[in-house]
Amino acid sequence: MDNRDDARLLLASRYPLIVAEERDEPRFLGVFREAAGMLGLPVWTWSATHGLVRDGGQAQYDTEDAGKAVAFLTGLTDPGVFLFMDVSSGLSNPLLLRQVKDFAQGARPGQTLVLGDAVIPVPAELEDVAVSWELKPPDAAELEGLVRTAIGQLQERCGAAASTRRRFPRSCRRRPSCSRAGARSSSSLPRAASTRSAAWTT
Repeated sequence: MDNRDDARLLLASRYPLIVAEERDEPRFLGVFREAAGMLGLPVWTWSATHGLVRDGGQAQYDTEDAGKAVAFLTGLTDPGVFLFMDVSSGLSNPLLLRQVKDFAQGARPGQTLVLGDAVIPVPAELEDVAVSWELKPPDAAELEGLVRTAIGQLQERCGAAASTRRRFPRSCRRRPSCSRAGARSSSSLPRAASTRSAAWTT
Protein backbone atom coordinates (compact mmCIF):
# COMPACT_ATOMS: atom_id res chain seq x y z
CA MET A 1 0.00 0.00 0.00
CA ASP A 2 1.47 3.36 -1.00
CA ASN A 3 1.41 6.58 1.02
CA ARG A 4 -1.71 7.93 -0.65
CA ASP A 5 -3.79 4.79 -0.13
CA ASP A 6 -2.51 4.50 3.42
CA ALA A 7 -3.55 8.10 4.17
CA ARG A 8 -6.90 7.59 2.46
CA LEU A 9 -7.58 4.56 4.65
CA LEU A 10 -6.81 6.55 7.79
CA LEU A 11 -9.11 9.38 6.73
CA ALA A 12 -11.86 6.99 5.72
CA SER A 13 -11.58 5.30 9.13
CA ARG A 14 -12.47 8.67 10.66
CA TYR A 15 -9.61 8.94 13.08
CA PRO A 16 -10.02 12.43 14.58
CA LEU A 17 -6.29 12.98 15.20
CA ILE A 18 -3.27 11.78 13.19
CA VAL A 19 0.29 12.51 14.34
CA ALA A 20 2.41 12.29 11.20
CA GLU A 21 6.18 12.12 10.96
CA GLU A 22 7.38 13.58 7.65
CA ARG A 23 10.62 14.99 6.28
CA ASP A 24 9.32 16.13 2.90
CA GLU A 25 6.59 18.71 3.39
CA PRO A 26 5.54 19.15 -0.28
CA ARG A 27 5.15 15.36 -0.68
CA PHE A 28 3.32 15.10 2.61
CA LEU A 29 0.84 17.81 1.65
CA GLY A 30 0.39 16.28 -1.79
CA VAL A 31 -0.30 12.82 -0.37
CA PHE A 32 -3.00 14.03 2.00
CA ARG A 33 -4.54 16.35 -0.57
CA GLU A 34 -4.87 13.45 -3.00
CA ALA A 35 -6.23 11.16 -0.28
CA ALA A 36 -8.75 13.78 0.86
CA GLY A 37 -9.77 14.45 -2.75
CA MET A 38 -10.54 10.77 -3.25
CA LEU A 39 -12.97 11.01 -0.33
CA GLY A 40 -14.43 14.37 -1.34
CA LEU A 41 -13.05 16.14 1.74
CA PRO A 42 -11.88 19.77 1.73
CA VAL A 43 -8.35 20.44 2.94
CA TRP A 44 -7.18 23.18 5.28
CA THR A 45 -3.53 23.92 6.06
CA TRP A 46 -1.97 25.76 8.96
CA SER A 47 1.49 27.26 9.44
CA ALA A 48 2.79 29.88 11.83
CA THR A 49 3.49 32.25 8.92
CA HIS A 50 0.22 31.96 7.00
CA GLY A 51 -2.30 30.91 9.61
CA LEU A 52 -5.26 28.67 8.76
CA VAL A 53 -6.15 28.55 5.07
CA ARG A 54 -8.70 26.46 3.23
CA ASP A 55 -7.40 25.34 -0.17
CA GLY A 56 -8.55 27.87 -2.74
CA GLY A 57 -9.59 30.38 -0.07
CA GLN A 58 -8.24 33.19 2.06
CA ALA A 59 -6.37 32.86 5.35
CA GLN A 60 -8.61 33.13 8.39
CA TYR A 61 -7.97 36.30 10.37
CA ASP A 62 -5.71 36.06 13.41
CA THR A 63 -5.04 32.32 13.19
CA GLU A 64 -1.22 32.40 13.03
CA ASP A 65 -1.23 31.17 16.63
CA ALA A 66 -1.83 27.41 16.71
CA GLY A 67 -4.16 27.64 19.70
CA LYS A 68 -6.37 30.20 17.97
CA ALA A 69 -6.41 28.07 14.84
CA VAL A 70 -7.56 24.99 16.78
CA ALA A 71 -10.17 27.12 18.53
CA PHE A 72 -11.44 28.17 15.08
CA LEU A 73 -11.75 24.52 14.08
CA THR A 74 -13.99 23.74 17.04
CA GLY A 75 -16.59 26.07 15.54
CA LEU A 76 -16.71 24.23 12.21
CA THR A 77 -19.48 21.72 11.57
CA ASP A 78 -18.50 20.53 8.09
CA PRO A 79 -16.09 17.67 7.38
CA GLY A 80 -12.50 18.54 6.55
CA VAL A 81 -8.88 17.51 6.76
CA PHE A 82 -6.79 20.00 8.74
CA LEU A 83 -3.04 19.77 8.13
CA PHE A 84 -0.98 21.56 10.80
CA MET A 85 2.72 21.93 9.98
CA ASP A 86 5.67 22.24 12.40
CA VAL A 87 3.50 22.17 15.49
CA SER A 88 5.44 19.64 17.59
CA SER A 89 7.25 22.29 19.62
CA GLY A 90 3.93 23.87 20.51
CA LEU A 91 2.68 20.64 22.03
CA SER A 92 4.87 21.38 25.05
CA ASN A 93 2.29 24.05 25.85
CA PRO A 94 -0.31 22.45 28.17
CA LEU A 95 -3.06 24.75 26.88
CA LEU A 96 -2.50 23.83 23.21
CA LEU A 97 -2.24 20.16 24.16
CA ARG A 98 -5.61 20.42 25.92
CA GLN A 99 -7.16 22.20 22.92
CA VAL A 100 -5.96 19.49 20.52
CA LYS A 101 -7.31 16.76 22.78
CA ASP A 102 -10.65 18.54 23.15
CA PHE A 103 -10.94 18.87 19.38
CA ALA A 104 -10.15 15.18 18.85
CA GLN A 105 -12.69 14.10 21.46
CA GLY A 106 -15.40 16.34 20.03
CA ALA A 107 -14.61 16.10 16.32
CA ARG A 108 -17.62 15.73 14.05
CA PRO A 109 -17.79 12.91 11.50
CA GLY A 110 -15.35 13.48 8.65
CA GLN A 111 -13.15 15.91 10.59
CA THR A 112 -9.49 14.93 10.98
CA LEU A 113 -6.68 16.99 12.47
CA VAL A 114 -3.24 15.99 11.13
CA LEU A 115 -0.15 17.21 12.98
CA GLY A 116 2.92 16.97 10.74
CA ASP A 117 6.57 17.47 11.62
CA ALA A 118 9.98 15.93 11.03
CA VAL A 119 10.11 14.47 14.53
CA ILE A 120 6.85 14.38 16.45
CA PRO A 121 6.44 11.85 19.25
CA VAL A 122 2.88 11.35 20.46
CA PRO A 123 2.48 13.03 23.86
CA ALA A 124 1.15 10.76 26.59
CA GLU A 125 -1.92 12.99 26.91
CA LEU A 126 -2.92 12.21 23.30
CA GLU A 127 -2.18 8.49 23.16
CA ASP A 128 -5.83 7.55 23.67
CA VAL A 129 -7.14 9.77 20.83
CA ALA A 130 -4.28 9.84 18.28
CA VAL A 131 -2.91 7.45 15.70
CA SER A 132 0.71 7.65 14.48
CA TRP A 133 1.63 7.71 10.81
CA GLU A 134 4.91 8.05 8.93
CA LEU A 135 5.53 9.27 5.40
CA LYS A 136 7.40 6.42 3.74
CA PRO A 137 9.92 6.88 0.89
CA PRO A 138 8.18 6.95 -2.50
CA ASP A 139 7.64 3.61 -4.23
CA ALA A 140 7.94 3.07 -7.99
CA ALA A 141 4.37 4.22 -8.69
CA GLU A 142 4.74 7.41 -6.65
CA LEU A 143 8.11 8.16 -8.22
CA GLU A 144 6.55 7.82 -11.67
CA GLY A 145 3.78 10.20 -10.63
CA LEU A 146 6.29 12.73 -9.30
CA VAL A 147 8.24 12.59 -12.56
CA ARG A 148 5.07 13.00 -14.64
CA THR A 149 4.02 15.99 -12.52
CA ALA A 150 7.43 17.62 -12.89
CA ILE A 151 7.39 17.09 -16.66
CA GLY A 152 3.86 18.49 -16.90
CA GLN A 153 4.83 21.60 -14.94
CA LEU A 154 7.89 22.10 -17.13
CA GLN A 155 5.79 21.76 -20.29
CA GLU A 156 3.28 24.29 -18.95
CA ARG A 157 6.04 26.81 -18.27
CA CYS A 158 7.61 26.26 -21.68
CA GLY A 159 4.20 26.55 -23.34
CA ALA A 160 3.50 29.83 -21.56
CA ALA A 161 6.87 31.21 -22.66
CA ALA A 162 6.24 30.16 -26.28
CA SER A 163 2.78 31.74 -26.17
CA THR A 164 4.31 35.01 -24.98
CA ARG A 165 6.79 34.99 -27.84
CA ARG A 166 4.01 34.40 -30.35
CA ARG A 167 1.81 37.11 -28.86
CA PHE A 168 4.38 39.89 -29.17
CA PRO A 169 6.11 40.44 -32.56
CA ARG A 170 9.86 40.78 -32.61
CA SER A 171 9.53 44.48 -33.46
CA CYS A 172 7.54 45.04 -30.26
CA ARG A 173 9.86 42.99 -28.09
CA ARG A 174 12.89 44.98 -29.28
CA ARG A 175 11.41 48.44 -29.59
CA PRO A 176 14.12 51.15 -29.31
CA SER A 177 13.95 53.20 -26.17
CA CYS A 178 12.38 56.66 -26.23
CA SER A 179 15.59 58.27 -25.08
CA ARG A 180 17.53 56.74 -27.98
CA ALA A 181 14.89 57.80 -30.51
CA GLY A 182 14.82 61.27 -28.99
CA ALA A 183 18.57 61.54 -29.25
CA ARG A 184 18.44 60.72 -32.96
CA SER A 185 15.70 63.30 -33.57
CA SER A 186 17.52 66.05 -31.68
CA SER A 187 20.77 65.35 -33.47
CA SER A 188 19.13 66.11 -36.81
CA LEU A 189 17.80 69.54 -35.75
CA PRO A 190 21.04 71.57 -35.93
CA ARG A 191 21.74 70.31 -39.48
CA ALA A 192 18.28 71.37 -40.70
CA ALA A 193 18.59 74.74 -39.01
CA SER A 194 21.99 75.45 -40.60
CA THR A 195 20.58 74.53 -44.04
CA ARG A 196 17.76 77.03 -43.67
CA SER A 197 20.16 79.72 -42.47
CA ALA A 198 22.42 79.26 -45.47
CA ALA A 199 19.46 79.51 -47.84
CA TRP A 200 18.29 82.80 -46.22
CA THR A 201 21.64 84.51 -46.47
CA THR A 202 21.97 83.70 -50.13
